[in-house]
Amino acid sequence: MRLLSFLLLGVLWLAPASAQTFSWTFATIPADGVVSGNAGDSLGWGYQITNNDPNNWLVTANLNPDSFSSATTTSLFDFPILAPLQTVTAAFDPVAETGLFEAVWDGGTAPGSTNMGDFTLSADWYDNDPTTIGAFIMNATDQLQSYAMTLESAPEPPASCLLALGLAGLWVWCGIAVKQSAGQLTQSKVRSRHEPFWRLHKGPCPESPD
Repeated sequence: MRLLSFLLLGVLWLAPASAQTFSWTFATIPADGVVSGNAGDSLGWGYQITNNDPNNWLVTANLNPDSFSSATTTSLFDFPILAPLQTVTAAFDPVAETGLFEAVWDGGTAPGSTNMGDFTLSADWYDNDPTTIGAFIMNATDQLQSYAMTLESAPEPPASCLLALGLAGLWVWCGIAVKQSAGQLTQSKVRSRHEPFWRLHKGPCPESPD
């Protein structure tokens, strides 16, 4: 009876660990995989990977995204190796070129366009550190995460830009009006200076030369 109790305790103690054997998770950042921006913006995704196995090592092997249209794409994935129970996180940074994946909408793409699909991440299991004495055990189950990338409408110019354009237009208009007024005033002065001569000859006032 005592032996049976020890066996039952052993089974209960090992059950949680056994349930996590060869288990791992993969998630995008943001978690819902949805990003949006304007043409020319660098859009992208980060990642979080967790090795839930308490004994074996996880070696990421391949990242395969579905197709992207009207966009230039770049894989930023660095294929980490995860020790037992380790989690690795990498945020998307287009300057540092870190994260999972980057995409830039092509110019001339219609606003509202969307790319949707899945990132498929493959990995392998090793019984120890694969960079030293670890031996391959088997392929891990592929993990999929959905993504969506949307092209927003062109942003409206800020109020400060509209005000600057309005002031510039007003300045040009005022400059033209001042020039026209100055020209009319000059012609009036010339006409007034020669008016007695024109009246003496009773002829029409000649136009002043430019």
